This record gives sequence, C-alpha cells and structure tokens, in this order.
Amino acid sequence: MYCLHGYLAPFVSINVYQIIGYRMTLCLSAAANLLMIILIQFIGNRAKPVVNVKNNKHSLKIIQKDALPVAAIICLMSIPYFATQADIVSCVAERHLHIAIGSYFLIYAIVLFIIRISLKSLFLAALLPTTYH
Repeated sequence: MYCLHGYLAPFVSINVYQIIGYRMTLCLSAAANLLMIILIQFIGNRAKPVVNVKNNKHSLKIIQKDALPVAAIICLMSIPYFATQADIVSCVAERHLHIAIGSYFLIYAIVLFIIRISLKSLFLAALLPTTYH
C-alpha cells in the first residue's frame, strides 16, 4: 500500500497548491504535523510488559529511539523522490506547459497497483521462497 499513498499524495498536494497556493499548502502541512504530534501523545507502547512504576509523570513523546534507524532510511529514500517531484513540477512551470502534472502521479499509482495485484504470486514467491508454493 505504500506505493498508493506515495503517489497519490503528490497528486493531491500538487492539485491543492495549484488551487490555494504554496503558502496555504505549507500552512495546512504544518497544521497536519502539529495534529500528528498531538495525536502521538495518546499512543502507548503495548508490546512491552508493564513494569510496576509509581512514576505518574507524563513526558512529551515526540521521538521514539527505536524508530530512528527506520526513520533515517525512509528519509534517505524519500529525499530523491521529493527532489524529482519538485523538478518535474518546476520544469512544467518553466516551460509553461498546460498539463495536469498531478495526473502523472495518479496514473503511476494506478499502474503500480495493477502490477502489484497481477504479479502478487511472484512477489510472494520472491519474499518467501521456501514456504510459498
């Protein structure tokens, strides 16, 4: 499912900034990030056993140490993708092309979804070669 929101999000964001502008789009993004930080405070780690601790002090949870390596990998993989997206948008704007650039990402998401559904058995066989038949 990562491919779907990874390519549908640019479709939505490009269309949003074309309608309301960069400044409001960035304000919406900042508001969404602030809401995410607030909502994270209500998530607990249910995988670890509860230890009897009488400390009722509530601390602000923003960064989980265990998630930092995964977050770094995702960040390093995302930066080239976002740079390519920005380059495509700026190239279309500089050349004054009258095309819906966001549609590229929508079509790409649909194609990836169809490929993943139709080749599902090949993906599973590659991931689980000994257990999948």
